[in-house]
Amino acid sequence: MSASSNLENQEWTCKLCNHIIMMKPLSCLICDNNYHENCAKRLRGTFIGNCDYVCKKCDNEYFAQVRHLLDSDSISEENKKVIILLMNIIESKDEIIASKNSYIKLLQTKIQNQEDKLKALSDI
Repeated sequence: MSASSNLENQEWTCKLCNHIIMMKPLSCLICDNNYHENCAKRLRGTFIGNCDYVCKKCDNEYFAQVRHLLDSDSISEENKKVIILLMNIIESKDEIIASKNSYIKLLQTKIQNQEDKLKALSDI
């Protein structure tokens, strides 16, 4: 049996809504939980590239481990500053993504309105 037919026959259940996922799910890279794309967005996890995802629970656990490491004396002060800076950048990415998604939806609405106007004009 080929890998593609295995994918077609596999059934996934969304960890958030408990409904069956018809298409390939987003799976957390750490805990392997499966999510619908919209459910994953509602959880506000971390999207990495186009198809990788880390759920919010795993993301929070990772940052808790990093914060614990920062509290220890095993890292130099200079490296701690770099890690804190990178953590702030990573945490602010959600706000940037949400802003960009809102702008994309606005542009899609404007495009749809223009297409509707063009269709109405062509019907005249």
